[in-house]
Amino acid sequence: MNYVCCDELRREAVKEHSSLNGIDYLEVVDRDAPTEEERQRSLRVHFLKQPAPSGLKLVNVKIDGGERITDILADSVNYDGNVVVVHVNKRGDFSTYTLRLVKGDGSGEPLEELDPLLSTIDFSFKAECESDFDCLTKTVCPSEPQPQPEINYLAKDFASFRQLMLDRITLLMPQWKERNAADPGMVLVELLAYVADHMSYTQDAVATETYLGTARRRISVRRHARLVDYFVHEGCNSRVWVQVEVEASIALPKGTPLLSRMEGFPTPSAPFLFL
Repeated sequence: MNYVCCDELRREAVKEHSSLNGIDYLEVVDRDAPTEEERQRSLRVHFLKQPAPSGLKLVNVKIDGGERITDILADSVNYDGNVVVVHVNKRGDFSTYTLRLVKGDGSGEPLEELDPLLSTIDFSFKAECESDFDCLTKTVCPSEPQPQPEINYLAKDFASFRQLMLDRITLLMPQWKERNAADPGMVLVELLAYVADHMSYTQDAVATETYLGTARRRISVRRHARLVDYFVHEGCNSRVWVQVEVEASIALPKGTPLLSRMEGFPTPSAPFLFL
């Protein structure tokens, strides 16, 4: 049984790399073992590039995992051409194990000449063993292809969403012709149209605040300005200095209304500021 890395993009990237190598697949020697005692005790590790990393020793091979049978150790590492043959002290159980090729300094780091992702591989010792589980194979019959409706992508409100769904239902279930507002089907259609209307409004509101020229909220304008390192002031009420000329000493109470007057313009009837 072969165990292969499922990330094809990663495998191709490592193949094209100038120096990195990685594990291509792992083969558990079971029925082809020379003796019954040697079954499931030899792991043949194949690599993406040739030759295989040289100088691999027992300290470079780590095997993790196991439920009932743990602490599986490599007792020999040999080379069969470009294949590294790892012999273990005992066979494992039906759970998943992980073989890692690491540095010999005890740090557990991957070998420098190997890609970190492709320096480990999961496998099972019992890949060729018969199982008592009889998994039911589901036969899924594909449904008959339905004609595709013309979808109105300009639907943006309750009425248009409601009509869009009714058109789709008419195409899929032509036998359903009920349009009474109290019908459960119509209630569900109008409920979905109501939710879609709210979602459409939210999308439009977010898109409006996305651009400085269309933003309507002050906080949105401030955030746009911050993108160009400009800080928008919080603002304040309009203020102006007023000089009042009098012929006698009088007191102007606080809140006295003032009217402006300019030549050629009518005098306003309402005050424009207060003291």
